[in-house]
Amino acid sequence: MEENRTIIRTNGRSVGYAEYGDAQGYPVVHFHGTPSSRLELSRPLISESAGNLGLRLIVPDRPGIGLTPFERYTLVSYPNLVAELLDALGVGQFSITALSGGGKYACACALRLSERVTGMALVSSVASHDLPGVVDSLSKQDRQAYLLARRANWLLRLFLRRAKRDINQMRDMFPDLPPADEEVLAREDTRAVVGGIMREALRQGTKGAAWDWRIEATPWGIPLREIRTPVHIWHGEEDRIVSIAQGRALEAAIPNTTAHYIANEGHLSLTANRFPEILAALPR
Repeated sequence: MEENRTIIRTNGRSVGYAEYGDAQGYPVVHFHGTPSSRLELSRPLISESAGNLGLRLIVPDRPGIGLTPFERYTLVSYPNLVAELLDALGVGQFSITALSGGGKYACACALRLSERVTGMALVSSVASHDLPGVVDSLSKQDRQAYLLARRANWLLRLFLRRAKRDINQMRDMFPDLPPADEEVLAREDTRAVVGGIMREALRQGTKGAAWDWRIEATPWGIPLREIRTPVHIWHGEEDRIVSIAQGRALEAAIPNTTAHYIANEGHLSLTANRFPEILAALPR
């Protein structure tokens, strides 16, 4: 595992990223959730599984997160940053995995970098709010967060600042977790990993995470029907953070999808328990 790497882009700005698995393996770019960071896959089991499968996992921090300085970006412009990172690393074709809020960036890259993307797995992914059934599926907490992101971003940043001081406050956003997620959070190793991920997400302050949420709070404005790469959709049937309705909306909107709806798994447990399986099924 190499978790604190950076490259310098053509504009002089840096991009932070982590690597896991086989350094000489087939490249897989992972897009972390919201809020999260490049440390999202920092579990020995994931790195070991990737290595056994001959996969090189590359996990970039988005602007304002972790080791990547903040700059304004859009869903449409973000693939340019990804392309610069991969060019600097000598990567041509690659596959994609994305967790939760990272799904929107994965879809944008599958469209804008279509000649390079060979396969994609969307894991517990959010969906664009203009897809049928998505808005109706949002929890009260999500509706409030998205409203703040659109109309009072400063209030969202205030909440994130408090969460930075006491990472347990993030838990208050998800008061109704299923047993599978509660079991994962009860593990001491999971709490340590989640705490590290979130502290790194807010390392520079709250601007990057709040900007990320702002992008998520509006319709994506990208033609999902034009995605041509094979896509696997993974979603826990008990997910109460990103409802399974969002996974089904993506399945309906994107051609050439294979859906895996997993009984008795939630949002956190799906990644904790199934990521090696997800990597093994990843098209490349």
